[in-house]
Amino acid sequence: MKIKLYTKGYDEELLKKVDNQGGQFTAEELTWLTEQELGRQYETRQKHLEAEFGPGYKKLETVPWLVDFIRAHGLRNIVSLGAGTCGLEYLLSCCLGRSVRITAADFNKFLIAKAQEHFGDSLDAVSFDFFKDRFAEIKNAPFDLAVFYGSAYVMDDDDFVRLFRDIRKSGCARVIDFHGGFLNGRQVLRKRVSSWLDACPRLKAAVKAALRLPPQKDGYRGKFHGYGRSRSALELLYRQAGWEIGEVVSLADSYGYIAVLRDPQ
Repeated sequence: MKIKLYTKGYDEELLKKVDNQGGQFTAEELTWLTEQELGRQYETRQKHLEAEFGPGYKKLETVPWLVDFIRAHGLRNIVSLGAGTCGLEYLLSCCLGRSVRITAADFNKFLIAKAQEHFGDSLDAVSFDFFKDRFAEIKNAPFDLAVFYGSAYVMDDDDFVRLFRDIRKSGCARVIDFHGGFLNGRQVLRKRVSSWLDACPRLKAAVKAALRLPPQKDGYRGKFHGYGRSRSALELLYRQAGWEIGEVVSLADSYGYIAVLRDPQ
């Protein structure tokens, strides 16, 4: 299963200005939006870290797990794709030290500039657009490991397969995809039931009445920003790109699906 995902995680009026008739975020749109709404949160390194790791932040549990993986396999040159604020990558660099080189790549030029300013002594922050740029041309390539920290979901099927294939062909033998758009079994079932009801308006109205559900309010659904996929849909894309699934891991609070991929050759 594959569905479109929408976000209202920014000021709604600003989101509407970059909605682009339901189009996905471009680098220019997200850079502008971030600077307009969140610019002051990244004025200093301290503010940058506070903005990233505020109350309720759950992704910290991924850091010790990933550090252990990198050390266990003797990896020395790591790239994080779609790194956003680059905060997790900064923590990785602090834990792993100078013996491991960390490159953080994202298409949000405002966040990359701030990462270069605040974390440049610990990692390389570079611009990279999933949809336009070539993986093999990223600074510090070739890499031992490519990491997607909840970012791969933004790509449609063609771009997903192309980028994952390019990573493998570049000589990078491992990928870890902390997948941000994963749909678990319960979510898949809910979406299927919802689709069935949408196809039968009278039945849908009867079910709503029986369950005493309030009428759905019309309103702005948010900015289209990626895709939710079931496990079978994700694993088909990995295989089409030529990857072998070494293992699948889940962490309690952050990611329900983490694919550890390896080049079978």
